Amino acid sequence: MEKMERSTERNLPAETWTLHPHSKKLIGCLVKLEIPDLKTDGKLELMSITGDLMPGGVPFFPIIRTFPPIAELLIHNAPGISKAVFLLVRDFCASLNVVRNMNEDQMIEASGLLIQECRNLRLEDYVIMFSMAKRGELVDIHDRVDLQIITRIADTYWSVRHLEGQKERDKDFHETLYIGPSERAQESLNPQQLQLMDKADNLNGAIGDLKNTFKAWRDEN
Repeated sequence: MEKMERSTERNLPAETWTLHPHSKKLIGCLVKLEIPDLKTDGKLELMSITGDLMPGGVPFFPIIRTFPPIAELLIHNAPGISKAVFLLVRDFCASLNVVRNMNEDQMIEASGLLIQECRNLRLEDYVIMFSMAKRGELVDIHDRVDLQIITRIADTYWSVRHLEGQKERDKDFHETLYIGPSERAQESLNPQQLQLMDKADNLNGAIGDLKNTFKAWRDEN
């Protein structure tokens, strides 16, 4: 981990780019998985991080936005981030009891695929993805794990995440559309803007009254 941070510092001045604390903690616990004396601590930390990202076992996707995308991390430390993804793949494989699991070369290929297909995903996305996959929430895993299974897991997770993102954007849109400006926001408006807002409110009220009158007339006739 120290070697990884020194490499980052050499590539880019510290004042220009700093690794997000949560991502730094995640990478640190993954590195511990490689050290026999620290493996248990690393696994416990990874479980704790997973719990924070999935309270009650449900992915909390809005928090993912606050972490840097893998594509950004790769610019600053490609070897370290690639190794972190590989360790997530290896941890996933080690958690499964299947007849035919992936060997190390296949895990490297799988992690390379996830790096290539990362799009706007975060490292934390892959933590959630593999946790969901371990529970059988993304694809059915029977007697084997291979590159095709990893691909299906990634594609299914992307669809789930994309759908949840759309729901979140729709929610933000409707809240912006139907909730008026706060008192603090109104204080920042000039008299002309406030006057226009009042006229708009009156117009909306008049339209509502007209609709109600038309509905009553239609019911009578």
